Amino acid sequence: MGRTPGRCTGRVGGKRDVADGHPEWPRPGDRVVLESSTRLTPRCTLVAADSAYSLTAVVTSQAERARNAQASYPDTLLIPTAEEMFARIDSRELELDLVVLGTPPGTHKNLALEAFRRKLAVVVDKPVVPASTDAEELISTAADEGVSLTVFQNRRWDGDFLTLRRLIEDGELGDVHTFESRFEWWMPEGFGNWRGEASLNEGGGILHDLGAHLIDQAIELFGPVVDVYGEISRFDSARSDADQAAFVSLLHESGTRSRLWMNSHAPQQGPASKS
Repeated sequence: MGRTPGRCTGRVGGKRDVADGHPEWPRPGDRVVLESSTRLTPRCTLVAADSAYSLTAVVTSQAERARNAQASYPDTLLIPTAEEMFARIDSRELELDLVVLGTPPGTHKNLALEAFRRKLAVVVDKPVVPASTDAEELISTAADEGVSLTVFQNRRWDGDFLTLRRLIEDGELGDVHTFESRFEWWMPEGFGNWRGEASLNEGGGILHDLGAHLIDQAIELFGPVVDVYGEISRFDSARSDADQAAFVSLLHESGTRSRLWMNSHAPQQGPASKS
């Protein structure tokens, strides 16, 4: 499959993938705060569209995003910082059930831990955290606090992915031995946000960002992985040491081989699909 970045589709909540300490989401009346330093639209839209949730507050320090949120969701409280949000919770001025973290990955761990300490469930953007040891700490803490932790994997609901999964499950493609999927585009100037500046240690790079989607989809389709090989590339070093192109090869227990490409410097995209 070949894709370009697009509008997010899907639903906040859904099945548990990380830690399960609460009854299944959604629960009628869940009060949600969205904390974001990136686009507000996809996550706000998904929360607001589900009657089981109330978009209680949005946390952003950026004036333009605050204005957009206020225009689109006039009944939603705007809070400039996470510190103020947690202070309002501690003073019982603000009551919440769920926190959605749309901030850079280097901030996820501390923000999630603060939410867990206040018995709040958390949906966190991918990558969850830059290091697997930090992910294990979050999983363990969420379980200890009796709250839920899951990952915002909206591309499990992309139309092309759902179609492919249905075709595989129905046997329309026979035995799939090789699967190839791509996120490729020409954007050498970068996104103009933290994605172009975060280091590898901060969770930066296209493999952390889009690789999380492609790898997740491949595992959803073909099951656990027994062997992995990868390559990463960077075309300039002015702003970060993070990769701008990546290739990953996965050998699944099922015998299928997934080959996955991510490239922000691709003037011509590869084949749309191949299996």
